Formats: sequence, structure tokens, C-alpha cells
Amino acid sequence: MVKLRLKRIGKRKQPYYRIVAAHVSVARNGRALAEVGLYDPMHASVKIDEERAIEWLNKGAQMSETVADLFHSQGVLARWKGAEGRVRDDALSGDKPKSRRKKAAAAPVQPAEPVEQKEAAPVEQVAAEPEAAAPDEQVAAESAESAEQEATESAEPVEPEAAAPAEQAAAESAESAEQEEK
Repeated sequence: MVKLRLKRIGKRKQPYYRIVAAHVSVARNGRALAEVGLYDPMHASVKIDEERAIEWLNKGAQMSETVADLFHSQGVLARWKGAEGRVRDDALSGDKPKSRRKKAAAAPVQPAEPVEQKEAAPVEQVAAEPEAAAPDEQVAAESAESAEQEATESAEPVEPEAAAPAEQAAAESAESAEQEEK
């Protein structure tokens, strides 16, 4: 199967590509069947031989994603499909990730506007308006209240005198542990 794809011919850190028709099994920079165009991403320029590109597309050649985007931006795909294609000048000089980061770093940071906070309704008002709650919330609230009542009725009362010595013992052991650490 033949594929229209990019073949890199630029230097290190200076990419430059040929748009070529090559067999799928051939390496990226291997032997190409035909040269269809040139693409220079550094200077945002594309030169496509439309007749050759359309010829290879008619023969059944598939396009890589990048070549398809380049052909679309230059109007080659529209002409291949029979429509009038137009060249989009802003397609190549558009937003690139690296330039987007530079612009974001250079932009001054503006402080966020303070958000107005609503005052919370007093607890008495919220409790006084149970009919405003949804039916599911009312059922849940009633079941929670009944569960609390059952728990308080069935629980044995705790003698305050018995709880006080246990709390004192815990406080004394904490104080002695602090003194030993010093």
C-alpha cells in the first residue's frame, strides 16, 4: 500500500520535510516513489504539486494525519473531492504549543476578583422551614430522628462520677509522658 507522508531532510533542530509517496514498509527516510511537495515548519511554508498529489490520491494512496492536515489547509482535499478549495493562510502560523507557553509566561497575572459570599441563613430559619425540603430529605430526617430517640432510650446512662476518674488518669499519663520526653 502506498502512503503520502513526510520525509525529514532538515538539520538537527531545523526540521524540513518532503511530502512523498512511499510504500508503507519503507523506512521514514527511505526510497520514495514520488515527491509531492515540501513543508517547512520553521518558516510555516508549504509547497504542494497539486496535480501529483491528486494523482496519487486517485490511485488509492493513503495520507498520514499531518499530510492530511497540510492538504486540508492548502485546499488540495477540497479540489480532490470536486469542491472549490481555498488556501488558509492562518493554518500554519497558528497556535503552536511552544509559543502558547511563551505567551502565557509573558502575560501579566491579574488578581482574581473577590467573590461575593452569601450570608448563611440562621439555623433557626432553616429548622423552621421543613416543608421547603424535598420529600426524600424529610423521610431521611425523620428516620434519623427516630434512630436517635431509640439509641438514647436503649442506652444505659453513664455515671458522671465514673467517667471523671478515667479522664483524670488519661491526663496524668499524658503529662508524665511529656516529662519523660524532656
